[in-house]
Amino acid sequence: MKIRIAIACLAVAAPLCAATAKNVDAPKKPATSEPRVSLSIKDGDVREVLQTLKKQCGVKNLIIDPNVGGNTGSIFVKDVPCSTAFGLVLRMSGLDAKFYPNSLVHVGAVRR
Repeated sequence: MKIRIAIACLAVAAPLCAATAKNVDAPKKPATSEPRVSLSIKDGDVREVLQTLKKQCGVKNLIIDPNVGGNTGSIFVKDVPCSTAFGLVLRMSGLDAKFYPNSLVHVGAVRR
């Protein structure tokens, strides 16, 4: 009697486990389709790099603090999300940014 119950439970549980495994293995889609960017800039001024990112990422308004400038650097990235590219440029230049809705970005010096 106990053996029949165990076999019946396996018969019911096996399809449920298989269905669960299919759902777990399903590829996950990204939550948002953020624009991607590729940059190949050698010894570029940070203001020019930020303007290039603005154009490629579709940022409508970019405000750069007047004190920002004079920093140069090289960046080589291929097919990365815009937020990653902005983060790299800001960190390597010692800058900070505030991102606002409707594509408004304000870039300034890091406050300590």
